[in-house]
Amino acid sequence: MEKTERNFAESLNDDEGDAIIDHASDDIRVYRRGQLPAVGSTAAKKMLAEEDAKTTRTPLGVGNSTPIDLAYEYGEYTSERDNTAQRGIYVCIWRIDSDGQWRLALDLQKSAPEKP
Repeated sequence: MEKTERNFAESLNDDEGDAIIDHASDDIRVYRRGQLPAVGSTAAKKMLAEEDAKTTRTPLGVGNSTPIDLAYEYGEYTSERDNTAQRGIYVCIWRIDSDGQWRLALDLQKSAPEKP
């Protein structure tokens, strides 16, 4: 799991949308503020098509289920797109697929309110 998370974090620094799609399960759920949830990899790909942000996530907590077939991570993120920075919180839920690979089952980002 650590290797997958590390690879995912590096991919987020290049392109957030591509990173999520590359690590997504077939039935991923993607949640973004102001949008209806994307359910499934096709809908997620459509939602994230313009997510060309370079994103850094700072984990504040991680854990896994027993047996170890689900894992989660939550924390804070910062994204930069078109010279505009955005920050907020995130949570990811990972699941082992039938091929033994860790895949994103859920990716949620909620932007923080802008400072006055």
